[in-house]
Amino acid sequence: MPTLVPLGYSVRATTGGAGHDTFTLAHYRSFLANANFQRLLLLSVGIGTSISVIATLIASPLAYCLAFEGGPAKVVLLTLIIIPMWSSYLLHIFAWKLVLGSNGLLNSLLVRPGVIKAAVPILFYCRSAVIVTLVYVWVPFVALPIFAAQERIDRTLLEVAADMGCQPWQAFLRITLPLSLPGVAASFFFALIPTVAEFVTPLLVGGTPDATYSNLI
Repeated sequence: MPTLVPLGYSVRATTGGAGHDTFTLAHYRSFLANANFQRLLLLSVGIGTSISVIATLIASPLAYCLAFEGGPAKVVLLTLIIIPMWSSYLLHIFAWKLVLGSNGLLNSLLVRPGVIKAAVPILFYCRSAVIVTLVYVWVPFVALPIFAAQERIDRTLLEVAADMGCQPWQAFLRITLPLSLPGVAASFFFALIPTVAEFVTPLLVGGTPDATYSNLI
């Protein structure tokens, strides 16, 4: 239903008034005829894919260590992972503005020891800043489905594999990884769909050339 409602509006002349009940494909024809619209959509998909891949790569070993090596501290470690979710999303973005800004923490740490001579503007208002900020925001969310999938793995399967002479890396490739893939796939799309439609972060930390399709809308 949440998908059908916007789809229904997309084939109406207007969202209200006299054209509300008029069927039209003019919006789709306008999109196909405008190369800038297509470029922005591809850019948004590319940024979202990059964020999802990086966040999944970071979250996967984090979830593995939590599921298999957490031990008695597992609950405490899980709590530490989800604590960032308790604070405002906008607060995270503004915190990264303080870190990545021209006078921010990162530039200060690089300028003082002489690693760079002056503040580097490339660290802010660019695509890299958008990706770094959103990866940080989404890693806790991405880690949870992977952790849930690995937590359900029957540990006796790993014990049997060890008894049959499998090395730990072989057991991981043949048992843990295949059984974790549903959680990995869910995590990837869990991050991909919102980041493709992301509006606030590109507006606050991205540059004009990296405006996304949502910014256009």
